[in-house]
Amino acid sequence: MFNLRPFFSTIITSRDIINGKPHPEPYLKTAEKLGVVPANALVIEDSVNGVRSGKAAGCRVIAITTSFPRECLMELQADYVVGSFVELERLLGFE
Repeated sequence: MFNLRPFFSTIITSRDIINGKPHPEPYLKTAEKLGVVPANALVIEDSVNGVRSGKAAGCRVIAITTSFPRECLMELQADYVVGSFVELERLLGFE
């Protein structure tokens, strides 16, 4: 729909998995396809189930508060919680 495919080397959709989030399968399958260990992967999520999925897969997770409050995302033990994409850019060193 948004013609984003050229920006990603690997894409996993619901057709590629059996179990959706919060199950870790989406992130485990993606890490496998990328050839990386989940512990070396960084997930950026804005949903409760997304954070749960990334953490269950063994990935590091940055949660962004675009959909849920900071407190909720912190309770899920996201590695970092940021309040905006600008804050995310700063955390990742892209400013």
